[in-house]
Amino acid sequence: MTKLAPPEEVLQHQIGDYRDWAKRFAVDDYVNNAPLIEKLHEEKQLALVHAADLEKKLQTVSIEHGKLILRKQRLEDALKVAARNATGVWLLGASGAVVMSIGTNVLTSEKSYAWLGGILVIVFLIMETIGYFLRPSEEVK
Repeated sequence: MTKLAPPEEVLQHQIGDYRDWAKRFAVDDYVNNAPLIEKLHEEKQLALVHAADLEKKLQTVSIEHGKLILRKQRLEDALKVAARNATGVWLLGASGAVVMSIGTNVLTSEKSYAWLGGILVIVFLIMETIGYFLRPSEEVK
């Protein structure tokens, strides 16, 4: 099995040292040489246009990044609220189930306390109705 070179070494091997392929700038070559001066000016203009384009893209990406951060924060806040509500609804449902089971047991066991069983069943229904309205109803945007 051959050992692969790290990506930096591969890139260095492909492009070589920038000093080897970068053209040296000699001012004497440009003195009284209009075509070279025009080419240099053209390259400068292209570089400025490219830099302006990159700056616009950076601003757009920065705005999108800010929007994503705000959306993430809203979602985290909504998750915290939902977690609190879910715990409350679960506790309400669990205690409602206990009240319902006791109410049903009392309602069916002794005739003298049947009214208490009926009240417990009604309390259960009220608790479940409250639990229904505590659940989250709107979607976070």
